[in-house]
Amino acid sequence: MSIAKFILCAGAIALAASAARADSFDVKTGAWESTVTSTTTGTSIPPDMLSKLPPDQRAKIEQMMRSRSGQPHTITRKYCVTQKDLDEDRLMKEQGESQCSRKVLSKSSTRLEIEQTCGTAPHAMTMHVSVQATSPESVTLTVDGQMQGGSKSHTEGKSRWLGASCAGIEKD
Repeated sequence: MSIAKFILCAGAIALAASAARADSFDVKTGAWESTVTSTTTGTSIPPDMLSKLPPDQRAKIEQMMRSRSGQPHTITRKYCVTQKDLDEDRLMKEQGESQCSRKVLSKSSTRLEIEQTCGTAPHAMTMHVSVQATSPESVTLTVDGQMQGGSKSHTEGKSRWLGASCAGIEKD
């Protein structure tokens, strides 16, 4: 899973966690759209994995990572949030999510901050996630992540409620 997709997932999971754990968190169920922009610096492939590659392949991958480092990457995605998703903390569940642990640092009716670690050593990623419900139909997100072995990422995003019906939106 790409770091940007991973962070988009983390933000959506944080939205679900906030609604599920803080009953008064003021967001609506239904169709949502999120746009997130992530910037990653450093190597996202652990050095031990790179060292196992043939020299020419390793050089190509390292060059590709250098050219992308520090360049913003934006993803927009629509998804459906049901009450069951919120109750079960299953919003936009992705492969590998079961390897995540989450600690709520603070929560209120409009704000949630969590520390989340996903993956296992030596490829774990730790993220500080801050979610702000600016209205029942609008959420902002900031995620700062550190991948074990080097890369760092910063993500900012906005989610907006599209409507109560999820018709036409595929469930993850």
